Amino acid sequence: MHGADPTLCLTMLDAMIATAGSAADAGPLVARLDSMLASGPYVFGSDWGNLVLARLHEARGDREAALRVLDRRPYDWDTGPLYLSTYLGEAGRLATLTPISRGSL
Repeated sequence: MHGADPTLCLTMLDAMIATAGSAADAGPLVARLDSMLASGPYVFGSDWGNLVLARLHEARGDREAALRVLDRRPYDWDTGPLYLSTYLGEAGRLATLTPISRGSL
């Protein structure tokens, strides 16, 4: 499916508003957005949506989840890796702020 997905857009907006306002439902909304973006398929917003999601995870104090989300870099058949410099820059910035857990060594 190509084109806009109103459910994705509305979920993203709800998660952004809830996170900014520290609302009680921010966690479940961010988790729902994460699930939607992880499952695909490509729809308008999923290419930059993981950047938004990573920032939401970081704002909620979960840098490891933010780094995990940044590994979902989109690739377009005619333009190549979309937003690659932004994805890599954000991942580098977060990696320097995130201590390495012993379980990942």
